[in-house]
Amino acid sequence: MQAVAAEAVLPVTSRDQHAQVDAVGPGARVALNLAGIDHHDVQRGDAVVLPGQWAVVDVVDAALRALPGHTFARRGTVDVHVGSGEQRGRLRVLDDDGGYGRVRLSRPLPLAPGDRLVLRSSGAQATVGGAEVLDVAPARRTVDALARARLPVAARVFAARPWCTSSEFAMLAGRPAVAGEAERVADWLVTPEELSRVRARAAEMGRDGWPAITTVAAACRVEVAQLRAAIGDALAASPLDDPDAQKVLDALDAEPFSPPAPGDTGASPALVRALVRAGALVDLDGVIFTAGALAEARRRIADAVLDRGELTVADVRDILGSTRRYVLPIVNRMDAEGVTRRRGDIRIPGPRA
Repeated sequence: MQAVAAEAVLPVTSRDQHAQVDAVGPGARVALNLAGIDHHDVQRGDAVVLPGQWAVVDVVDAALRALPGHTFARRGTVDVHVGSGEQRGRLRVLDDDGGYGRVRLSRPLPLAPGDRLVLRSSGAQATVGGAEVLDVAPARRTVDALARARLPVAARVFAARPWCTSSEFAMLAGRPAVAGEAERVADWLVTPEELSRVRARAAEMGRDGWPAITTVAAACRVEVAQLRAAIGDALAASPLDDPDAQKVLDALDAEPFSPPAPGDTGASPALVRALVRAGALVDLDGVIFTAGALAEARRRIADAVLDRGELTVADVRDILGSTRRYVLPIVNRMDAEGVTRRRGDIRIPGPRA
């Protein structure tokens, strides 16, 4: 599935054929003049979407409804009809009553909660029933997936992503957030319960003086920026106010996964220690990375290990374009965080992948 640019929209109607317009309403039959894509690359069922507006997924959890006289097999192959398209998929029923299931598509589609699927038996060529998409970011464990599917849509989104931006919420919920569903904290939407949890845990840790902010953030299970947004003035003044701080960060971010020693950038040991305490720098076994570099490494490793199923240190080295000296501390950190789990000489997905 790919997003393509529409140069013109041409409604095909008996009253006003071939008239160029800027917009049409639901139900209109139109022809699109698509730029930058060959007609052989487009097939029935493809969708024209704005980049980043939809979750393009190949696995969804859905509410199931069988037609009279039909039942869903616990596991099986089905033909899935979405919009004008059709593709082969796999259905796994999640509950004993057959009311919820996981649909695994053969190719990704832009989907949102509320979208409808028609499910047909691939063998008997008969319509078995339908499904309504509930969760486009389903949990890995069946018990979690089933519990989440039974929640209202906003609660499902925040169960999957406790801190999310407005655009992420709209993509995962299929609609914008409404008043009362969440609080806005800097760039994020977060439930009052989650915000209270983070603040209470942070206050407990800071009662006798603040430890390193990365330590507090890890204990609160949030990113450093999210922690700062949640507790604000409770934190001491940031060493990022030092004019030399940004020079250090820029120098390290120029080679994020093979950074120079901070001392080689002219930074004083005191400034480096302060930046580590503030969470802007992270010390991994004596190698100093910026927090941004570590976050990007975490994202790449998580994506790769989920996609491939397992990784070696050499794989991570290639993914990051670095050397073993820098990669080993990062891999060990991913093990400690639960992004990966070590099994002999390989890493497999961890619970926080």
